[in-house]
Amino acid sequence: MKAIKIEPKFVQAIDNLGKVYRILEKYDLAEKYYKKSIEIFPNGSTAHQNLAVVYDRQGRYNEEVEEYKKVIKINSQDPEGYFGLAKTYLYRTNEINLALKNALKALQLYKKNPPNYIGDGYQLVGLIYYYSGDETNAKKYIQIAKEKHIENDLEDAFTVHESILTKLSIK
Repeated sequence: MKAIKIEPKFVQAIDNLGKVYRILEKYDLAEKYYKKSIEIFPNGSTAHQNLAVVYDRQGRYNEEVEEYKKVIKINSQDPEGYFGLAKTYLYRTNEINLALKNALKALQLYKKNPPNYIGDGYQLVGLIYYYSGDETNAKKYIQIAKEKHIENDLEDAFTVHESILTKLSIK
């Protein structure tokens, strides 16, 4: 708060305040600060991406999709917008084809500059294939995801339900 009082257009401080309110589940205040950040810096993808998360937590899925699309419009090479869309389409709207299209695009971009959490990209693609009935591709991608999580010492972060792993014969 002090940083914003000293410099009212300090976007990073405003974004961080939004994040604090989001963590505290004070979504109205988080939304207020993310929108303030966007007002000051419309092409800042961080506020749009975080606003999408707030909308997800509030069940405002159409607005969530729009914010992820804005992230992509700001920077079409940012995998986070595609990853967010894929998760929203899979878990919130059940639009499997759109989920897969966006998950594959996110994974393609992640491969160019792999983060430690690239396994999440493989995991999401695998789960989309699983839920669409393509167990061959599901097994392929989920196995890679598991290996990437272990490779990056994130084994505890691997979150595919045990029943899916059993059905796909993944140990």
